[in-house]
Amino acid sequence: MNNCRYLAFPVIFFLFLTPDGPTNAYGANHSALNLTPLERAWVEKHPVVRILGQSKVPPFMFKSGPNEGPRGISIDYITLALKKVGLKGDFSGFIPLRESHDRLEKKEEIDLIPLAIVTPTNARRWALTSPYFTTPIVVFSRSDLDTSRTLKDFFGKKLAYSNSARYMGPLIEKYKKIQWTAYNAPRLALQSVATGLEDGFVGALAVGAYLIRDRGLLNLKVAARTEAPDLKMAFAVRKDNKILADILSKGIKSISDDEHAQIRNKWVALDFNSGIPIQQLIAWASFVGVFFGTLAIIFMMSYGRLKKEVIKRKEIEDELEQLNARLRKTTREVLKASEIKENFLSTISHELRTPLTSIIGALSFVNSGMAGTLSDEGKRLIEIASRNSSRLLTLINELLDTQKMGAGKLVLEKTPLPIANLLEQALEANTGFALHHGVTLAADTPFPLGEINGDQGRLLQVFANLISNAVKFTPPRQVVTISARIEDGYVHFSVKDRGPGIPCKFQHKIFQKFTTEEDGTMNRTSGTGLGLNIAKNLVELHGGEIRFETTEGRGTTFFFSIPLHHQHQVSLQN
Repeated sequence: MNNCRYLAFPVIFFLFLTPDGPTNAYGANHSALNLTPLERAWVEKHPVVRILGQSKVPPFMFKSGPNEGPRGISIDYITLALKKVGLKGDFSGFIPLRESHDRLEKKEEIDLIPLAIVTPTNARRWALTSPYFTTPIVVFSRSDLDTSRTLKDFFGKKLAYSNSARYMGPLIEKYKKIQWTAYNAPRLALQSVATGLEDGFVGALAVGAYLIRDRGLLNLKVAARTEAPDLKMAFAVRKDNKILADILSKGIKSISDDEHAQIRNKWVALDFNSGIPIQQLIAWASFVGVFFGTLAIIFMMSYGRLKKEVIKRKEIEDELEQLNARLRKTTREVLKASEIKENFLSTISHELRTPLTSIIGALSFVNSGMAGTLSDEGKRLIEIASRNSSRLLTLINELLDTQKMGAGKLVLEKTPLPIANLLEQALEANTGFALHHGVTLAADTPFPLGEINGDQGRLLQVFANLISNAVKFTPPRQVVTISARIEDGYVHFSVKDRGPGIPCKFQHKIFQKFTTEEDGTMNRTSGTGLGLNIAKNLVELHGGEIRFETTEGRGTTFFFSIPLHHQHQVSLQN
């Protein structure tokens, strides 16, 4: 709010700029709701607001599964704001972020989208509400690195960022001594920092803090705050419906501090209060001949500005230290419990694997007849023992892989791999398992030419996990097919079964650890519950994504994509 003080003679004006009230980095101020008669009439005439959801923007808006409703910070705020003003929301779809922007601009049967960044461009495109959430742009780094306070401390080092972050342009241009690397998603960028591929990640604090907690990246910390403007989130309303934006703004301003804190703590466990009031004293004086008065004003302005800069820097450093202290405390507690679990798994797994390998070798020796001729019943018992020993060894290996991935210690040995050779090896390695279950394993289409840059053993492990699941749930005398196609710089692989499909209640947790499902009609289980989780992690370590499509009673198809080898992409473009 601006206040002026005017003195008639000498003519001196003092202009004080003060903030509207106490704010933090994640919420707005509390104020009473006061709708005008025109706004109340609009609410009575339009009780339901049509909302278009935006997908894959965690923690602001996302879906846990195909049949789950939208969740996130923006969903909680739009639900609360609508309730404050007496409106109800009706979600008319759930589409990617950029598509939602285009549809709102075209006024296609929707009233608003819950997530829009406050920028001059967006303010021209839509009617924006007051911001309901603000988050600073910070640098995340590993906890074991030296303490850094500004981006200058990262000169000569490697920093990652999301290629969709538009605020990065000025930072990249200004800090050319930093080695910048773009990633397709903040999740991949943070994982690269946790595993040591990059020295840090520049991104929104809210997004980074959520992913650190969600992905268990416990060796990361907030290292520095950048000079990039804070990101302010608002609801975007059609330009021809500005009155709705005004109504929702009043609903946002009526949200209490406790309600803000409840939403913030639900999605972002860390708080980073910007809370540094920027108060500037600007004095303008005009009095002909009063030379020393002018000098005094200049001195006061310079001293005040310098003092505030020192105080501001100290407050920022104190905030960073408090935040990192909380991070270190939480990290120590979680790491202690995690270390006990990992040591137990590692010790038990290694102690079991060594004798088990000897048992499998001995059983193979006996089954070959080199220790004497076996009866039919003896051979049957030896085969049962061998099969179960191999299954137990697979479980132990999966436990060890899961432990390495959780600790960020799994290292890929990437080499150029011909796509056709990889698929042929996957077919050859899993055909015996399929035939044992009375299922045929076949290629759906001719294999494409080209190469990917990957770890052959780990990619064959992905195929083995997906194919074994498909075979287990496919009835005898049916076919499991694998295929591959090249599109948009990626190789898209698929494994399709003819099984009963995945029940809706099970789909949202299909990639979680130790998740299994039993199909009573076939009396087969899906295994240890680690295979799909390992497959997902291995695909993401290769820079790809994995997903599935399923129809109950008709089967399931798993898809995963791996980037093409760079030289092959260039040859395709040529």
